[in-house]
Amino acid sequence: MPPAPHTQPRRTVRPRPRTRDEAARSAFPYCKTRQASYTEQRPPSPAADRRGGRHRQPRPFSQPASAHVFLASAPHRSRSATSGHVLPNRGNQPASRPRSIIMSHIAVLGLGAMGRRMAANLLKAGHQVTVWNRTARATEPLLALGATQAATPRDAAAGADFVLAMVRDDAASATVWLDAETGAFAGMRPGAIAMDSSTLSVDWIKNLGAEAVSRGVTLLETPVSGSLPQADAAQLIFLVGGSADACNKAEPVLLAMGNSVNHTGEIGAGALTKLATNALLGVQVTAIAELIGMLRRNGADARKIMGIIAGTAVWSPYAQRAIGSLLSGEAPVMFPVDLVEKDFGYALKAAGSPDAAPTIAAARSVFRRGIDEGLGDANLTSVVKLFPA
Repeated sequence: MPPAPHTQPRRTVRPRPRTRDEAARSAFPYCKTRQASYTEQRPPSPAADRRGGRHRQPRPFSQPASAHVFLASAPHRSRSATSGHVLPNRGNQPASRPRSIIMSHIAVLGLGAMGRRMAANLLKAGHQVTVWNRTARATEPLLALGATQAATPRDAAAGADFVLAMVRDDAASATVWLDAETGAFAGMRPGAIAMDSSTLSVDWIKNLGAEAVSRGVTLLETPVSGSLPQADAAQLIFLVGGSADACNKAEPVLLAMGNSVNHTGEIGAGALTKLATNALLGVQVTAIAELIGMLRRNGADARKIMGIIAGTAVWSPYAQRAIGSLLSGEAPVMFPVDLVEKDFGYALKAAGSPDAAPTIAAARSVFRRGIDEGLGDANLTSVVKLFPA
């Protein structure tokens, strides 16, 4: 008889516990977990230290006071305008821009801190750019890069394939698009696409969308997530509302200024996404500012305790970026208090009433108090000064 086949004894293999990032990817299968390049890595968790056979004290934070307070952008990914799913970049390196981009004529209206950086990246990508700003001096650096200056939004829009606005609020948006003599809608050619990247109220962008339809103009709302470092590096995240076809046409232009284009739905959905993002940002800032004040009033080492909290599941990537500025009370201006307060007002309007969003209403009151106490032009993290020891 042939010998019995050799068999290996059966082993029971325990699956290793999932990391927090793996759990996040499982919960949100169409999103990549962002890897922010922090100045100081998160302190090791007590659980991780116990697995290593010892329990270390968490390291204190050491971010400089000037540390940026906005998230590092994710690797390049585009979200399909038809399915809504993220189309992720393969690997960890940012994807290159599409290779066969047709250079476009683009008008940029509003050259504030964000608008001028976005216009500069369009020029670097090789597009023909016409610029307009309420104060002409702001156009000078862009003219040196090859931009053309226009006297009015209407003049800037004439002949452009895309017209992009980046202005302060609803009132400024109404002026640049709809002014009877100088508004951009009046100068746009058939087939051109209007894009507004301003942070606007939901009611206003819907009204602007209806006005665009009545004039035969295609409008996309294109608000962004990200601040000055992301605008400089062309790593903004676009939150697009409007037709899927127009979103697809505009995507190559948007990717000259950002690394992610997300189609959120029809006109109004982009504003809702942006306002929800900024509300979540501001609520974190006010909560951490209050906690730092509470710890210091009780004689505790706020830096040490925040370092401990940073090792727990409740800590967020944004909190990690902002904590150095919150502990020091100093930061470069990335997102001023008065604009945060404006956005909270738009969010409450979308919610229906303060009673429908009491946490957002409470956070807005902190930023209002900051404006009253002279912090309107300071970075949003400066509200920590309202809660002294």
